[in-house]
Amino acid sequence: MKRLIFVIIYLFFSNYLFGQKKENHIEINPYFQWDTYPSFIAPFNSVTNSSIKLKGASWGIDAYYKHSLKTHLFIKAGLGYYKYAFNNIQNYTSPFGNSRARNINYTGGSSTFSYVCNKYWYNTVAATIGVDKSFNLKKNMDFIGGFDVVNYYTFSQNYNIPGTSSEINYKKTNNRYFGFAFNMSASLQKNFGKLIIGPTIGLPILRSWKQDMVFPGEQNNKSRNKWLKGIGVGITMSLRLAQRYS
Repeated sequence: MKRLIFVIIYLFFSNYLFGQKKENHIEINPYFQWDTYPSFIAPFNSVTNSSIKLKGASWGIDAYYKHSLKTHLFIKAGLGYYKYAFNNIQNYTSPFGNSRARNINYTGGSSTFSYVCNKYWYNTVAATIGVDKSFNLKKNMDFIGGFDVVNYYTFSQNYNIPGTSSEINYKKTNNRYFGFAFNMSASLQKNFGKLIIGPTIGLPILRSWKQDMVFPGEQNNKSRNKWLKGIGVGITMSLRLAQRYS
């Protein structure tokens, strides 16, 4: 993280030492993300543990300001919304076998009844900083490669609790830092004058997210991590601003 910030600052100031044409952009990026998370052990009861493996189908939308450092090299910063979801739960507990849910500390119902959660998600604000490099393929067609660091801040949480007659949508509003991601991306973009649009593929290199004390054995100040095992797809829509000279 510190090295990325240093490189960005260095490129920014060195750019102003050598006057050149600059081209800035406003960019919108709606996308979907699929992730597979490594398994972990969680307490089932006082004597037995469960092995839990999660998958998530999430979605988000970001808005960036892209500043030209030099020809074809951009720094970007932006904010967005991200629904950070864990909606596929695989739970194995011996000797009870497999299930599609995990235990949850829910106090809204009977105190004598044990509740489980079969999917849950975190509504987050995503703050991004990154670098993009463009390569001209042919007239009005560019390939864009880049990397970024994203920090997630959750402002509300939802937990789906299945029941015999109806489901319970358990909601909380706990504002806290939730995690970060280091991503790489590739995009093929078509130029239509000032409007630039095209498909984007994202690869999550590293993701780190906080545990949640709503689940037995977890604490909000502890984290879990994963490398790779995910992919994102989206559409990038960029508006080219007026060119200027330093």
